[in-house]
Amino acid sequence: MKTLLMILLTVFTFSSFSGTKDDVTIPDSIEVDGKKLVLNGMTTRTASRFGVTVNVYVGGLYLESKETDADKIMASKTLKQISMNFVLFRAPKSNIKKQWKEQYAKLCGVKEVCKKNKLHFKVFLKQIKTMVKKDVMTLTFREKGLSVAVKKKKKSTNVEIASPEFANIILKIFLKSDDKKFSQGLLKI
Repeated sequence: MKTLLMILLTVFTFSSFSGTKDDVTIPDSIEVDGKKLVLNGMTTRTASRFGVTVNVYVGGLYLESKETDADKIMASKTLKQISMNFVLFRAPKSNIKKQWKEQYAKLCGVKEVCKKNKLHFKVFLKQIKTMVKKDVMTLTFREKGLSVAVKKKKKSTNVEIASPEFANIILKIFLKSDDKKFSQGLLKI
């Protein structure tokens, strides 16, 4: 019995756990810049048109330690990452950009901050592509700014935006979304 208990403990200690939502499985932890980040929460972004709602992507929020308070996450200078794992057969870049523009306008803050970060937002929008099922967009939030990586079947891109203020605006779009079901999903597992 003692041997069986030791074997089970070993299996659970070295197993790689993961989160699954809407047929997307993402790891329970990842390593970024030599630091271990843990999956804080998962959620699904949906879109509705003509009365039909479809799943667009499954998002996962990774933090250095789990946290349920959006304000604490945004105030923290720790490493964070959001992965957007697309599940829709085709999400046109024009629709994705439109949503980003709407959310940016709502959540960037005072006019001066929005205007000051306009160039960063243009660089960010240039990374937006038409996304298809299994494409992944990853946003890595560092103390110095934001990394935007787009992984597509044939071509991947990566850009660095050196502005902590802009990175926080983008993080706020996820954590303070009008869609409370979406934002709350990132804040708990």
